[in-house]
Amino acid sequence: MQVNLTVFVVDDERVVRDSICALLRANGMTVEPYASAEEFLAAYQPTRRGCLVQDVRLQGMSGMELHRQLINMGSPLPVIIISGQADDEMIAQATEAGAVAVLCKPVPYQKLLNHIEEAFRIDAARHDSY
Repeated sequence: MQVNLTVFVVDDERVVRDSICALLRANGMTVEPYASAEEFLAAYQPTRRGCLVQDVRLQGMSGMELHRQLINMGSPLPVIIISGQADDEMIAQATEAGAVAVLCKPVPYQKLLNHIEEAFRIDAARHDSY
């Protein structure tokens, strides 16, 4: 059975969001862009497989709040956090909360691709354990 994996991208900066989505599509990935955490949550379906790439600083609900809400919902979706201003405390909080990675903007694309592949492996392992 083939599983459709989607990279959900949440970033309120359109240029960054579009750039990440274009890179991922060029690498054959299925991508769904969202401009806010609220927009993503309104569309979120826990049965969808893949990973979430999200900015930490968003208009409205922050990326860390989104991450906490997904954890509280019992979401199995692996999360990769990107930030223009990641400090040690934020990185530690995100890592302790289970983020696959915290990447600083500008995002090194090969690093992002590597972490997405890692997130896909984590997604597969989480679903295989159910």
